[in-house]
Amino acid sequence: MGQTEKLAKKMVVVIYGKEYWSRVLNLQAMVDSGTIHVQDLNLFQVVDSPKEAFEFLRDGLTKYHLVPKPKAEQLPEIAKTRL
Repeated sequence: MGQTEKLAKKMVVVIYGKEYWSRVLNLQAMVDSGTIHVQDLNLFQVVDSPKEAFEFLRDGLTKYHLVPKPKAEQLPEIAKTRL
């Protein structure tokens, strides 16, 4: 496993500017080298418009942070780790 999946909650990442970032950041190379898992690619979105960014953030926040929690889990999510 790479450096992701350490926190209890997933974090989505918006990268603004497809033309620039497609030259600078090679996420597939990170997968190939084992730095991140192939599933982690779903946590990143390269966008060119505020609308695209908003939709990705909205969907990710809804999916990963607005899910009802069992009553036993009352600690702040940011403080928990998966290790």
